[in-house]
Formats: sequence, structure tokens, C-alpha cells
Amino acid sequence: MKNILKTASALLIMIVLFAACSKENKIRKNLSGTWKVVSTTDTTISAAIAAGTTVQYQFSDCKKKDEPCNGVYTFTYNLLGFPLSVSAPYTWIVKEDVLSITPSDSLLTAGSFHIEFTDKKKLTATDVANAANITTLEEL
Repeated sequence: MKNILKTASALLIMIVLFAACSKENKIRKNLSGTWKVVSTTDTTISAAIAAGTTVQYQFSDCKKKDEPCNGVYTFTYNLLGFPLSVSAPYTWIVKEDVLSITPSDSLLTAGSFHIEFTDKKKLTATDVANAANITTLEEL
């Protein structure tokens, strides 16, 4: 009976670890591409989007399990009728179902997000530090 209990416990641990790893792999795979912010509870970004500004995140195709991957943040706005874009590189990694973004410069702030895909082309990102800050993105 003791051996059965040990075997069952070991199996349960393996299943939980496998499920966690496969979820991280799925998030990495599905993030690959360019995503546009379509709505957010962040009032500053929300006001900018309402004024015609676009905010995009480009996630590189990444298969690295425990290493940061590359991305580019692009902020496009109009100045006197002319479209201007500012881009900044960042690195990203998914661990324990949390996407962490680390900027390479001051255009973007670091953040950690719980990601939920509502379908293949849409996701919601909930800020780990401030659960009231929820952003919806669509894949381009």
C-alpha cells in the first residue's frame, strides 16, 4: 500500500509539472507575432488610444524555455498631422504562467502579466502588481 501511495504521489507531481511546462510553451508559441493594444484600464494609455495613438508589442518566435526572448514595443502617434513611430526593444520570458517584460530603455516600463487567450487572435493581460490594470490585445 505504501508503494502504491508513493507511486501515485510521484505520478501526480509529474503531471502537475508537465501541465505547467506545456502551458508555458503554449503561451510562448501563441505570443509569437505582433499584438496591438485595443483597450486598457490604464487611463494614460486609454486616452492615448482614444486620440489615435497605437501601441504594439512584437514578440519574436521563441522556443527558449528558460532564457529571455526578444521583442519590440512600438508607439505610433500623430504630430501636426504626420504619423511618427517610436520603437524600443525589450526582452520577455514566461515562467509559471506569468509573462515578464524587461525594457532595454525608458520608453517602456517593466511589468509582469497573467496572460489569457480569449481566442487565437485576442488576449487579455492582467498586471500581476495591479490586478485592476487589464489590457486587451489583438494579433495583427
